[in-house]
Amino acid sequence: MYEKPNEEEARLLALQSLQILDTPIEERYERITRLASRAFDVPMCAISCVDQNRQWFKSIQGVNICQTARDISFCQRTIESDEMFVIPDARIDPRFCDNPLVTGDLGIVFYAGVPIRSYDCQPIASFCLIDTKPRELNEYEQQMLIDFARLAQYEIHSESPISVQDSLIHQIGESWRRSLIDPLTRLWNLDGIRTIMDEFLHRVAQSQTYMSSIMIDLTNYKQINASIGHPAADNLLREISKNILKEFGDDCIVSRIGPDQFLILLDTLTCIDSFSRTVDHIQDFIDQFPISGVQERTTLGGAISAVLVDGRSDCSTCAVFETLDEGMYNAKMSHELQITILGDPPMTNSSRFAA
Repeated sequence: MYEKPNEEEARLLALQSLQILDTPIEERYERITRLASRAFDVPMCAISCVDQNRQWFKSIQGVNICQTARDISFCQRTIESDEMFVIPDARIDPRFCDNPLVTGDLGIVFYAGVPIRSYDCQPIASFCLIDTKPRELNEYEQQMLIDFARLAQYEIHSESPISVQDSLIHQIGESWRRSLIDPLTRLWNLDGIRTIMDEFLHRVAQSQTYMSSIMIDLTNYKQINASIGHPAADNLLREISKNILKEFGDDCIVSRIGPDQFLILLDTLTCIDSFSRTVDHIQDFIDQFPISGVQERTTLGGAISAVLVDGRSDCSTCAVFETLDEGMYNAKMSHELQITILGDPPMTNSSRFAA
């Protein structure tokens, strides 16, 4: 059973006030669930927010879902508890043996969850470990799980390192946020990144700093899709998305702007040389990204168009995208990455740029 009406209302208000539901994946959360999955050697690990009728995963490792119904969730039991909730073997537990999460494709057998709380101690989410075989947690492992849950709780209560993204998330409601997120990769979609870029350009104009935008076109994706099939190709896109976030850290905003195109935004590059090195790094990352199941091709290649915007220039989102598109056309024709400066370029010894 759910909490008493007054308690449940307070809990849901606390969850909604954090503005975490229906937000894009972030590396600071992915890092925690990824490390916990490895530390406990479990195939699945999640930060699960328990909403009114669903559990929604801010981060989940090992399975490609973003939410399930609340009435079948294990995490519902966790938030009802004041302490860790553990199911060693759900197959023989009368509370869960008939649960579709146990009998269905996920095949959950072991579950261990720790409540994550709001500022006023409301249980809003669960940090949980999931396995497809029975197991127990010893005292050391239990304490380690509590520590991971506290790390997740700290991040939920902390501001994002990307203030532009944080500001947008807190300005718009859940339904609008959902419309700005790509359902496959859980990154911002084209409308989402355009909205963020508008604010980004406004801020760099005020601060007289720089904004970097890097477009990636997976030129061989259609061939790969045809070779390995749609489900495997979708998984590949999800893997690329998570690895871009992992590779380039907490300071980048990543979006999927087309079936085989990504866009990365950064405001941490303050000179052309550092921008050039980052673009080269991204090119190497894409060229060397491993894929399997494709004959005569073992890595994923792509074309790159990059634009560095000087905040002292009067530049619009439309102008940035036009420049990116033109650069992408040239990148595909020349088979070389294209880098463009919009505005007065900062001091550099590099000769690879066109203003």
